[in-house]
Amino acid sequence: MRKVDIFKDIAGRTDEILDALGIDQRSRFRHIHCPIPCHDDHRPSFRVDVQKERFICSCSPIGGSMIDLVIAMGHAENFVEAARWLRRKLMIQMTTVKPFRIEHNFVEDAQDAKEAANRDDILRVFSHCVDVPPFHPYLVKKGILPLGARYETTLKSIVLPIHDSEYVFRGMEYIDDQGNKFCIDGTKKSGNGLMLGNPDSSPVLCVAEGWATGVSVHMALGGVPVLITFGAGNLSAVKNFVRPEQKVWFFADKDESGIKAANDAAQKLDPIGVVLLPTLDDFNEDFLGAMGRSNFIKMKHQFQDTRRQK
Repeated sequence: MRKVDIFKDIAGRTDEILDALGIDQRSRFRHIHCPIPCHDDHRPSFRVDVQKERFICSCSPIGGSMIDLVIAMGHAENFVEAARWLRRKLMIQMTTVKPFRIEHNFVEDAQDAKEAANRDDILRVFSHCVDVPPFHPYLVKKGILPLGARYETTLKSIVLPIHDSEYVFRGMEYIDDQGNKFCIDGTKKSGNGLMLGNPDSSPVLCVAEGWATGVSVHMALGGVPVLITFGAGNLSAVKNFVRPEQKVWFFADKDESGIKAANDAAQKLDPIGVVLLPTLDDFNEDFLGAMGRSNFIKMKHQFQDTRRQK
């Protein structure tokens, strides 16, 4: 493995690396308490220089690269192990979601003090998110994988990042274990969404108003790119994401508001917009119905029973 290869692969991906390491994204534009385990930091002294892609701290005055940070955080003992760790972590993200970025002026660019406080809170929450537990009640109910999602441990909620067509982070949505959904204050949802898969070379871009429906479509159709708009009223956001000569398939929910919103959005994209309706209430239920006719659902129940017995 040549050093130039890994540095080329991680160039411009500092925000993803910080997420993988569980380091507060606010370190990109101000000092935070040092996350390095061996540093008992009583005064915030850790910061990341995004331009140079290096970290600096009083425990390491000369700083270091993102490779050095992986080693300092205890995920590797040497350069080769750190490079492998980064490749593995970043490759996992690339398989389902194109990497989005958090601008260094995300907080400072707010229009007033209240919005700045909300954005600071968004970064604080998102930086402390972890992988979604595989048996989160919402995942079990919907029969899906946690694609593109993170997990907030205090509220025990799924957290979904929202980005614009340039993959710039704009906020996030919560889903609790009962399926209740809400966007955190400061999130800009209108015109934005969450993209599953890579739409750049696909002849079709699928659109769904909800995350569970979007993941169901993505899984059922073998990884086709799906834009999740977080509500029927935001389906028209697809106009910001669609590529030239790309067809758009709207996977509408089978209710009056969902069908109307999908038809309205499709008409604005005529003739490339097409509305598809599920057999049941939505395409997640269709997905579960298809799973129910296979042996996979039986194996899933057996696995859950075995897990409960332990």
